[in-house]
Amino acid sequence: MPELSKSSHMKWKARVQWLEPHPDEADAAEKAHIQFQSFTCELPDRHFFFAFAIGDGVRFTPVGNAAIERAMQHAGTSTLYACLIERADSAYDRVKCYLLREPPPDGAVIVFACANSMLYDRATAPLWNDHDIEIAAPDGSPIPRLSPAQRLTIKAEARRLLAAAGVSGDPAPAPPALPRKRRIFSWKTSNGKHVRVAAVMGGGGLRGASVDMLAAVVGGDAVVFVEVLRPTNGFEGRSSIQLTETLAAQGDGIVHWAFDDATYASIVEEFKAAHAERAKPFRPPHEWNPRVTLMLANSSAGGTAEDETSD
Repeated sequence: MPELSKSSHMKWKARVQWLEPHPDEADAAEKAHIQFQSFTCELPDRHFFFAFAIGDGVRFTPVGNAAIERAMQHAGTSTLYACLIERADSAYDRVKCYLLREPPPDGAVIVFACANSMLYDRATAPLWNDHDIEIAAPDGSPIPRLSPAQRLTIKAEARRLLAAAGVSGDPAPAPPALPRKRRIFSWKTSNGKHVRVAAVMGGGGLRGASVDMLAAVVGGDAVVFVEVLRPTNGFEGRSSIQLTETLAAQGDGIVHWAFDDATYASIVEEFKAAHAERAKPFRPPHEWNPRVTLMLANSSAGGTAEDETSD
């Protein structure tokens, strides 16, 4: 393979190559022209294989099994590592983590097991446009990325074909996504109440879609969101912990929505300095309808706020 090149914000780029059919695959002749999502990945210190499949890490679809078989035949191993993809907001982050930051051992095979087809798309699509990853065809030739102009041309042609079929060509709205920067803590208030607290880098005002998704991450029968406009410092009436103590009377889930990175960092640091324990995301039951309160903060995080409550 060609020599690996450096990335602008990572030490190395990963060199990924699509795997061609292996002669020892089951029904190799019938699958000779099928390109499954099976790849080899080369880093400076190791070389391993990976595949994408829909499944739970133990059972996979027939196409998924074929993709795994192809990777394992090329690797010449019977050991398979599995990475479960269960959340849309972090699907590709997990893929990239195992390809570049925490790769499997040299010669290993890892399968990214996606719980459904939507997660499969979320995990695979960004791979083809990631500038930290160079992708080659089975023959080793580089697979070019689409230019912005080519993407616009494809979208225009898709709209034309849909219009000819009598279908609206307007793109579907992007699915809501959770803010990437968030930290969840478990906190025991001064009166002994246990609450779950989230610090979130919102990057602006509260947004409806994120509110619903974050409420499900924080959990509780009553969730309170409060906007924080500028960094808190733990004193002078601008304390995130003090505000949490006050809001705990209204809910058992508290979300501090920061307007910028500095404000987010100050909230996180205050809870870390108080030795607050990290908490895992809440898994809401099938029927879960919390009471959500939105509070628009003034410039003092410990000050009064107007609130809008919805059930």
